[in-house]
Amino acid sequence: MGTKIIQIHDPVDGGWSWKKYSILPYSGCQYNCAYCYNLNFPSETIQTKSQALKLFNQEISKLSPDVTSVGDYQSIEEKEKLIRKIFEAINSKYKFPIHLVEKSPLVLRDLDIFRAINSHCWIAISLSVLSSPLQTGIDSRVSVYEPGLAASVERFKIMEILANQEILTGGYLMPIIPYVNDLDSNLEAIARSVREAGGSYLIWGFLELPQPFDFDFLNVTKRNFPNLVDKIYRLYKSENMEEYSNYRGNVDRKMIEVCESYELSTYLPRPLSHFPKNQQANKKLAEIFFLKSRFALADGKTLSEEEAYWNLASYIDQLDYNLLDKYKVEGKSGLKGMGVEISLVDELSKEIELLLEKKL
Repeated sequence: MGTKIIQIHDPVDGGWSWKKYSILPYSGCQYNCAYCYNLNFPSETIQTKSQALKLFNQEISKLSPDVTSVGDYQSIEEKEKLIRKIFEAINSKYKFPIHLVEKSPLVLRDLDIFRAINSHCWIAISLSVLSSPLQTGIDSRVSVYEPGLAASVERFKIMEILANQEILTGGYLMPIIPYVNDLDSNLEAIARSVREAGGSYLIWGFLELPQPFDFDFLNVTKRNFPNLVDKIYRLYKSENMEEYSNYRGNVDRKMIEVCESYELSTYLPRPLSHFPKNQQANKKLAEIFFLKSRFALADGKTLSEEEAYWNLASYIDQLDYNLLDKYKVEGKSGLKGMGVEISLVDELSKEIELLLEKKL
């Protein structure tokens, strides 16, 4: 297969970014964050993909509009301006909703295009934040995992500028690293900083350690926090799934609590208006169950129940018929015939009834 510019996510990144497409005009990443498991090339091999704009136009013209990410903003973009040119095309021609998760001040260069997109389409720009300038000790701890990146105070300033331009913005706390940036005081400080910068939401997620991408993380942790290595890896061992789920559930509940205290949404509402009218009910129903999955552990449910919610949401999201219309005719028996887990039939039926009342 030749070079591709657009990566299609199947299923959609439900409950978090909602992105269906990632537009990647460059190969590699200069940041080399130690917690990242998506690096495909080391920093010295960052390259512009051949005929990037031509490929972008060819690929996007075959796709239906859905939430799209473009980037990342790296130093090469300052010269090449490929991301800016892609945004100019999206603004003038393709009208795809946009969600960016960024760490670089260079994102502000394209504020004029973001304002233009915001005038006729949905756009959200989340700032990746692992700490708050209100917690200087934690700020220095997390910096070892993402060297060379803008300090947290700069990222919150970017958020403030975006909010002042009435662009939907908020915090993206990913990853929460056990015993490093998960202190209650840090979580609360981040929420406070998001609110003070004008952000409207705070989304969080946890460290993932798939092999072999745990190598950099392990080395950085050994050098800087040698006493934490065994504790972190114990938490992620398969035989400790109950301990892991309890840990996540406790942190989730704390995050919900601090978000409520600072009047921040715990999620980014899914944009729906770009979908055809006959798909919007399914997409809304999928959103509900993606969020049930995301907050399952906070609600005292198990990892298996979390997965069941996710599988149901993914299934509904890809249906080629309107599930509400089917339910009107067949009722609960129709849901059972779809292969929906028996334990979820009543819950799904209830959510469908609520949407029917709203006449979605």
